[in-house]
Amino acid sequence: MLPTLLLALAPGQFVESSDFPRDKQQAALEATANIFQPATRNEGTAVIVKHRDGRIVLLTAAHNVPVNGGDDVTLELFTAKSYPKVHVQIEHATVRARMPNEDIAVVEAPLADAPGVVRICPKNQLPKVERFSFPALTVGCDDVMAMPKAQVDSVIGKKIPIRPDSQGALFWETAKPQALGRSGGPLLDKRGYLIGVCSGVQNGRGYYTYINDIYRALDSKGYSWLVE
Repeated sequence: MLPTLLLALAPGQFVESSDFPRDKQQAALEATANIFQPATRNEGTAVIVKHRDGRIVLLTAAHNVPVNGGDDVTLELFTAKSYPKVHVQIEHATVRARMPNEDIAVVEAPLADAPGVVRICPKNQLPKVERFSFPALTVGCDDVMAMPKAQVDSVIGKKIPIRPDSQGALFWETAKPQALGRSGGPLLDKRGYLIGVCSGVQNGRGYYTYINDIYRALDSKGYSWLVE
């Protein structure tokens, strides 16, 4: 089924920030999608990290996609393009890989023209963390079919959160807790690179999969090519 275009306006997507000028926010907003499972009514956020051969590849949180998903899982993605805002609805997307320990998943869908792409931070350009905290930009969709919104946050540490299904995956800890619908959204450094994926909230803090664990999880499933 071909993507369906839906026109909509979305005021208030941007935030005022000297660390994250509007052009960097725009790039992230254009790459961020709402991901929705009609059967379970589960919804969250995903981010386009690669576009090639008429297809987009997205990262999202593992808990946003079905546990027993196959090659024909139905999802809905609502991707913001440029002003005036355009929603691209893709009713059939494919869950390619699910890594619950790191709480990330890879989703693929047909789309000839990617609205935007957020690059995963290259391994040779990891952020230099000499002290905490440092500023970061988060992008996510607060509700079903909601346009993505940017939010400035601060990374205040690295931690292994208490999770019954965890095997010691490391997460960035941020100062601000995120709304439920923002799970799966990107955590960006000042250069605009993706360095984390939103996983959840604990004790009033936000948690994002740590970049080294994203590398490790992608490598384990044969998706190291997503990291340039």
